[in-house]
Amino acid sequence: MRIILKHDQPIYIEIVDAIKNQIDLGVLQTKEMLPSVRQLAKDIGVNPNTVSRAYKILEEEGYVKAVSQVGVFVDKTGGNDRLSIVKNQLKIYREQGIKKETLEKIINELYGGEKHD
Repeated sequence: MRIILKHDQPIYIEIVDAIKNQIDLGVLQTKEMLPSVRQLAKDIGVNPNTVSRAYKILEEEGYVKAVSQVGVFVDKTGGNDRLSIVKNQLKIYREQGIKKETLEKIINELYGGEKHD
């Protein structure tokens, strides 16, 4: 698992967002074990408490499940709906500098100006 920190928001939020994105895109699969808190902290050069906080948020939001004395596993109960995937992809586009107007134009082209839910 790769996490690249940008330091544009709190580190634990960056970790949460990166893991959510990897789950939503299918890079991390249901029941896959995440690195231990200590291992991930070492890999990305942060304090273990930061990773622990991120894992706790992910568990509260239903993305992972912590099993005592075993590890943290992808659960996907919270993050694998279609709207969540679209939202995360739009975040990526925003971070890449793609303008809202450009996305609106693409959406209007795809939907042909019709209203859909």
